[in-house]
Amino acid sequence: MCCDDGNEFAVGVCLQCFLFLLVATCNFTVYWIIIPIWLGPSPFFANFHAFAFGAINALMTISYLRAWLSDPGSVPEGWTPEEDGEDGNRVPYCKRCDAFRPPRAHHCNQCGKCVLRMDHHCPWVQNCVGAGNVKFFLLFLLYAAAACWYYEGLVLWCLLAAMRSPAGSAGAWLGLLLGSFIVVFTLGILVVCLFGWNCWLAAVNQTAVENYDLEGLSRSKRSARASYDRGVLRNLRSLLGRHPPLWLLP
Repeated sequence: MCCDDGNEFAVGVCLQCFLFLLVATCNFTVYWIIIPIWLGPSPFFANFHAFAFGAINALMTISYLRAWLSDPGSVPEGWTPEEDGEDGNRVPYCKRCDAFRPPRAHHCNQCGKCVLRMDHHCPWVQNCVGAGNVKFFLLFLLYAAAACWYYEGLVLWCLLAAMRSPAGSAGAWLGLLLGSFIVVFTLGILVVCLFGWNCWLAAVNQTAVENYDLEGLSRSKRSARASYDRGVLRNLRSLLGRHPPLWLLP
């Protein structure tokens, strides 16, 4: 996960700090403002939302850490092709790694190595998204989207309560509630769109590199890459595991 470009590494660190501060702010808002307000009129719902929001946060955090710290899919040292590629073309050779590059692998300048089934280098997780951590990246997006909109619902309820009773404890935190609501609402829309996009890529077994055609492939060669599509269920099993009940566990 070492990055060669200092500027891009610094941007990634800033994004990670932003995420940490946002998550900390949201947890403070939920557990020190919203939940105590709810404890009075409805202890059951207060405890329910405290547990549910905490569970989603835990799953999101674990998924994020695994997407960040896991090996995205390094090419095995000394790997050599037994024969030419699937389409009859020669297997590419990476001059920067001084090694053969397996099909669907690409060299990441930030990580300084070739990554198996490379999707993209994500500055938010300071790591490439590849064969080794794509499941954790998808789960991070899923639980981040769930946390965003769960938070929006809780804050909206609290804002309505503050409007009914401006003198209450919620009114004292009105600026924080409204500010975080706007930031999380914007981020929530972006995360949902990104999650939907990545779900579609996973369903057709395609990477962002292949979809965006970064290598300037012709339309005929692009259609050849669609041969990785083996049907939605088989595609998802190849990324998330063979057992669907375990797909949601990071």
